[in-house]
Amino acid sequence: MPTVRKRGRRRIDRIPARDAVFEAAQEAVSGRYDMYDAIGCYIFGLSPRGSRTWPYYVGKACDQTLHKRVFQSQDKPRLYDDILSEYDRATPFVYLLPLLTPAGNLARLKSNGRRLQLAEQTLIGMALRVNPDLWNIQHRAALDSFTIDGISTSRGRQSVAAMRLRTMLDRSPPAKMRSSVSDEPPPTIPFEPQPETQADDQ
Repeated sequence: MPTVRKRGRRRIDRIPARDAVFEAAQEAVSGRYDMYDAIGCYIFGLSPRGSRTWPYYVGKACDQTLHKRVFQSQDKPRLYDDILSEYDRATPFVYLLPLLTPAGNLARLKSNGRRLQLAEQTLIGMALRVNPDLWNIQHRAALDSFTIDGISTSRGRQSVAAMRLRTMLDRSPPAKMRSSVSDEPPPTIPFEPQPETQADDQ
């Protein structure tokens, strides 16, 4: 995805980036439908040199097409630029996930808000498992209001029960704890509300 340098900062070159992303997406679907008219979800990711691609932001487009929303001049490029400023040498990518009907046609604009909300939440959860520093600010503020023992956001020494929970949720436990994990039914895992903090609306 094309980037430029302005005042020492690397930024997304918005129009060329949008054109490059959607031209590639249109080619990928081989004319089965028009990606420029699609609604759905999208993921902004970064690929550091010699590494895999990591998710950094998950979004959805329901009242607008993906083509209009993903690179909307008011807010999205600024968000991508802020992410790029922390990872200067990484290559940016956008993954587009169009919403289709059971017949394989594009879903209608403004008619699938609930489905897309659920899809976005699912993708955010999956992305957080890979990258706890996901930039979905509102969701991060909510997640920071509590901890679950055994999850990466929890603090302090982890119990054996927490290690069993971590293993069940496909988070590899430290090697020294693996011998302590037994087949006994796990006890209740603590769910600890944290003091509320005031978060800015995004």
